[in-house]
Amino acid sequence: MVVKESISRDLLRLLVWFPLRWLIVILPVKSGIAALSTMGDYALSRGKRAQLLKNLARVNGGNIKDSPDIREYFRNHYIDRLLIFIFPKFVAKEVERFVDIEGIEHLNKALERGKGVILVHGHFGPVHLPLVALARLGYRMKQIG
Repeated sequence: MVVKESISRDLLRLLVWFPLRWLIVILPVKSGIAALSTMGDYALSRGKRAQLLKNLARVNGGNIKDSPDIREYFRNHYIDRLLIFIFPKFVAKEVERFVDIEGIEHLNKALERGKGVILVHGHFGPVHLPLVALARLGYRMKQIG
């Protein structure tokens, strides 16, 4: 695999990312999520930003200089990719605070029959969140991928 990187990006990782990663691990869940979201405000990916603006211009039929959707995209991107650092502290209380699970009554009804249940979910957002959330709420989970 060939990866185009630069020494400046490696230095940024060393000086910013590694200390920030450990900070996120020790912060309370709400603060950790806020820190991940804030990373999106400072996303340095000019190429990705330009590509997103170009795609938005195509959809909207015009030239777009900037959009709040771009900032929201980067916020969601960092939360999506890095929420795994918060999962060890994501206990039932935190799940109830941050996650809405629609239709859990259907899961409970199916489990009352004494059999297992196969849940299918789309890979939108943090893909492991449903597994972690349901496990923290006391459901026995196994992932098939």
